[in-house]
Amino acid sequence: MNGARELVMQYGVRSLTMDDIASHLGISKKTLYQFVANKAELVHKVTAQMIEYTDSQFCKHIQEDWNPIDELIRIYEQNSKMALRMNHTILHELRKFYPESFKLLEEHKWNRVYHQVLENMQRGQKIGLYRQDMNIEIIGRAHTARIFDLFGSEVFKGINHSMSGVFKEILIYHIRGISSKAGIEYLESLGKIEF
Repeated sequence: MNGARELVMQYGVRSLTMDDIASHLGISKKTLYQFVANKAELVHKVTAQMIEYTDSQFCKHIQEDWNPIDELIRIYEQNSKMALRMNHTILHELRKFYPESFKLLEEHKWNRVYHQVLENMQRGQKIGLYRQDMNIEIIGRAHTARIFDLFGSEVFKGINHSMSGVFKEILIYHIRGISSKAGIEYLESLGKIEF
């Protein structure tokens, strides 16, 4: 599954064949079919594994005693690294050709990531770094959707900036939008954000 995940991340799912995967793994296609019935099952398992992996990585960055702004910076850094390794057609291909696998991502987005975004904003409000006058449900939904849109978007194709630069600008935009005066002062005290 790790080898298949690497190929999917690099090439997407549409053009990748079972022959490609078997060859990459150094096994026969017949051996590959002992583990999965077809490509759709392989894509589904790879999608589930990618979700599990990203969850484990993000859990490292989400701790109750961390400053919520520092937490956001760490999460965006992780997202930026993932985006660099990921073929940006994956989300479109899953949506169009593997709807059951895409459904896994959608469920993860709204059942896990959205709630992590809300928790971050609630902690930020509690300690005075985030604005008290914002509707965290609306902002949480917009932010969660935006995070996922960055991975499969054509919006930034052809611009003269790296994806890490895009992630940094979106991060700063988000933090400034939700921060209180204390939060903005804290953000500015960090200096230039690098990842």
